[in-house]
Amino acid sequence: DGQYILDCFAGSGTLGQVVLEINKELNKNHKFILIQDNYDSVCDKVCFPRLEKVIKGVSDTFKKKKYEYKAQGGNLVYYR
Repeated sequence: DGQYILDCFAGSGTLGQVVLEINKELNKNHKFILIQDNYDSVCDKVCFPRLEKVIKGVSDTFKKKKYEYKAQGGNLVYYR
């Protein structure tokens, strides 16, 4: 049913967010694997928190801009 998407240069986790949104919108079950070294703590400070917000659905403010994340559902596992 679902496909696997691999991103070896995940950065801020944009591809993960897109996959979650597509799953919700099109009722799909795609899975993704994001790989990123933790240089400058990008995984701890950007990627993982972003995907948590997308899955749970929260409001956030970044650089004085307000962002609304609609809950997309899903699971998240973070391996170090």
